[in-house]
Amino acid sequence: MAYHKEEKKKSLPTLLGGLTSFGSVANLIKNLKSENEFYELEVGEVLDILLTYEDLKEKKPVLSTASISGQETEFKDIGMAKIRLIKSQNGLEEDMCNWYYPLESNIRQYPLKGEYVVCVNYLGMQFYTQTLNFISHINTNSVPGLSDVIDKPDPGIFSTMYSFIDSGEEPPREEKEDTFSLGEFFTRNRLIRQLKPYEGDITIQGRFGNTIRLGSNISDDEDLGTTGLPEDTFGPSPSIKMRAGQLTDYYSQEAGMKGDDNSSKIGTFEEKFFELGHGLDSYVVEDINADATSIYLTTNETVPLNPVTAVHKARIHHAHLEYPPTFDGKQIILNSDKIVFNTKQGGLYSYTNLSTYFATNTAFVVDAEAGISLNSPGLIGMHTEGQVHIRGEKNIIIDTGDSKLYLGTSPKDDQKGELEPVVKGDALVDALKELTDIIMGLLYPGTPGVLADPSKLLKFKQDLEDNGFGFLSVRNKTQ
Repeated sequence: MAYHKEEKKKSLPTLLGGLTSFGSVANLIKNLKSENEFYELEVGEVLDILLTYEDLKEKKPVLSTASISGQETEFKDIGMAKIRLIKSQNGLEEDMCNWYYPLESNIRQYPLKGEYVVCVNYLGMQFYTQTLNFISHINTNSVPGLSDVIDKPDPGIFSTMYSFIDSGEEPPREEKEDTFSLGEFFTRNRLIRQLKPYEGDITIQGRFGNTIRLGSNISDDEDLGTTGLPEDTFGPSPSIKMRAGQLTDYYSQEAGMKGDDNSSKIGTFEEKFFELGHGLDSYVVEDINADATSIYLTTNETVPLNPVTAVHKARIHHAHLEYPPTFDGKQIILNSDKIVFNTKQGGLYSYTNLSTYFATNTAFVVDAEAGISLNSPGLIGMHTEGQVHIRGEKNIIIDTGDSKLYLGTSPKDDQKGELEPVVKGDALVDALKELTDIIMGLLYPGTPGVLADPSKLLKFKQDLEDNGFGFLSVRNKTQ
């Protein structure tokens, strides 16, 4: 809210006898002139805020404006804050303080109790905007009570007076019922730190270790032991880095940082936080391996991702890749404990110019209601050190067209003449029947020592050699 700051009135100068000089008159006019300073914006302390429907029912504000007159205002009031102005309302009873709307309609930062915001009056409505970076901490800048101080100290020393609140020097204590609360659920987290800035960065930083950095890869980083782009390659190298969960997996095995079996318990994390940077008051840098969930979009940068199959030293890791990938250049990297793709109406489409590679420490499972189709003009290979189990409730069909089917062998053995055709069962039965008939015909009485018709046996033998019966498969070969 706008206010005037009045200078203390000074005593009028005494005019001595004789002619009055021009300087004396000018000095008199200057002292009589009002030196009030006008302030359009005023800082206020947040006393309460409406965030839920229950808040609206219990605390619905009495609006001093008619900006939404005649309409149901309940849900339009979400985000309103009760504020006591530091200068013009200092010491005012909370019941007498006004409710303010958020100034921004689309991007909103909801303050906590005890934080300080900039207040303004536009078009007859009261708004608040911009939480003050009062003690320069990402998690909370709450220092309650400065709007209810009778003997106010110099504002310049406030940040020093309250710097201990988030410094990490003292562990958080359990709050008693009569102590100040930041909110119904929110508690202070002294481990949340701001991102380390680089030249030209734009960062959005949440209170909970969730951040978005619109940056580049042009700067050196002595803390990480990395260098930016060489001078001869300076140019656009934009990147977007989003993460949630500040370094929560730093000591977990999956992150590949320490290689031990410790889980990311907050106790262990808190005790060893000094190892992450420059102590509890330090900044932090995104770490795609140690942050809980990360999405990186880069254009000219190498990302030091630790694939989980490499961390666990899986035998299948890059086992059949001729050229293992490097995580550099234009890329999108997602890293988390779980990644879920779900399409409600359409399909899932993936197009790649080079290979598509999957590696897992456990099983790779595909379920398809209508069927599974594999199509490639090249080789489709399957290899296992265990069993291959193929089961069909109806039929199992292997159709080679005009090509050959090799069972337990490969075409190279066929060139050596080491393969045998697979026998056709029906054709073999027909041939054996014919052989039986011939033998039965030979049993009729005739001249002693002479076969009844030896030419039939000779012909049968020749047909066997020429595969005349057709029970030797031409397409299916085995050993």
